[in-house]
Amino acid sequence: MSAYLLFELLASEVLGRAVTMAELLSHGSVWIKRMDFVFEYPMPAMPDVVFIGGINCGKKKPLAQALLTSF
Repeated sequence: MSAYLLFELLASEVLGRAVTMAELLSHGSVWIKRMDFVFEYPMPAMPDVVFIGGINCGKKKPLAQALLTSF
């Protein structure tokens, strides 16, 4: 059983024919990559790669005032 079975069934229903996840991904023209440049090793990227953030892309609480004034 494929880990992507639900997605394959949905895609098959929408497209009207049986498809696999590998088939869907092999025809992608844009790849979305989640990474943070600070923590990752530098590497070249192809023009079809879009970087969307990394581990710090979630909204966090602001720092406490005591921490901000201690420096």
